[in-house]
Amino acid sequence: MGHSTGCQDIFSYLLTSPSDPDHAIIEGAILQAPVSDRESMIIQPTFSQESYDTSVTYAKEFLSRGQDQEIIPRSILSWFTTVPCTPQRFLSLASPDKNGAEDFFSSDLEDEKLRGTFGRLLSVRVPVCILYSGEDEHVPKFVDKEGLLRRWMRIAMEDGAEQAGIIDEAHSAVISGANHTLDGCTEGVLQDVIRRVVGFVKMCETIKDLNDGLQCSLS
Repeated sequence: MGHSTGCQDIFSYLLTSPSDPDHAIIEGAILQAPVSDRESMIIQPTFSQESYDTSVTYAKEFLSRGQDQEIIPRSILSWFTTVPCTPQRFLSLASPDKNGAEDFFSSDLEDEKLRGTFGRLLSVRVPVCILYSGEDEHVPKFVDKEGLLRRWMRIAMEDGAEQAGIIDEAHSAVISGANHTLDGCTEGVLQDVIRRVVGFVKMCETIKDLNDGLQCSLS
């Protein structure tokens, strides 16, 4: 289960695990509060297009000199974060050309881009549950959360895609009343999240039992 940028970690793991023999096999993945860092940046009170453009230019210049793991000066990124950040990491999050390594969840990504991420889930053979916070303060108001979730599901289950995928429709949802961290949410909201997580885990256990039974019958 990943939260916020942890959702990006999970997605990266899922998309690389089939080709990496060192990756442990997982039986299910939960994305709690997946958000676009690129879209989150523009609603920060300290955001300005000039600051963003300056940071992107600075980071790209570092990369051009082979300094991808250097730390960007705090004065350049103070509008965004006080946490030390490398040029490679910043561009992965800021995704100025919509091609950042971690730009999985932006609302303006084209279907073809999503087919390279959500559309590859079946090849990974890992069920995914998405719990999108309905009142996430890091998501711009112009984002249609329900529509975005439906779009991810459509791409993941699209018969015409080169690699179709699977998302647990029964437990995935936009959680009404949920903020980004679930901190301070009502008991009803928390119980809704818990119910969905438990239901998803039970579903994954059922799938595992069925697969184990199939393997036994074939051996």
